[in-house]
Amino acid sequence: QPYLYRLRLGKNGGLPAPGAVAAIPLSGEYGSGVANGIVATPNGRTLIVGDSFRSKIFRVDPATGHSREIVVDPPLDGFLDGIVMHERTLYIMTPGIDCPPVDRIQVVKLDKDLLTGTQLPPITGADLAGVASGAIFGSTLYVNNARYCDFPEPDTEYWVTGLTIR
Repeated sequence: QPYLYRLRLGKNGGLPAPGAVAAIPLSGEYGSGVANGIVATPNGRTLIVGDSFRSKIFRVDPATGHSREIVVDPPLDGFLDGIVMHERTLYIMTPGIDCPPVDRIQVVKLDKDLLTGTQLPPITGADLAGVASGAIFGSTLYVNNARYCDFPEPDTEYWVTGLTIR
């Protein structure tokens, strides 16, 4: 059964003692998937959690772990990795798992209830190579390129790609 782990940070963001970490089992519709990609809604009251192997996303109550599937039309596909949220739009990193990879960022506009969403055209580009996570600053989505198809050597180069999103 998948779990979320809550860390109550101390003053100045210090980590808590190991015994202060709370394990919250995911319940409800999540089932026994592989939790990967977690983002909090802007108000912090809800989490969106991805299931990498079933290509699904879930709305999760961070206090209880209770989950409900977010139905996306058309459905998501591929391996879901990091998730970034801006307002009610999700940017879901979807690295290609075949080599050479065909990476994309699936874009989902969520409805107000956060239980349904519409998939918009994906973001693609030649400069994406194993998109794993990202962050938004201003009107730019920055994604790291983990280069999953390249064996890491001491001189392997990695980079961050900036994509204009609005």
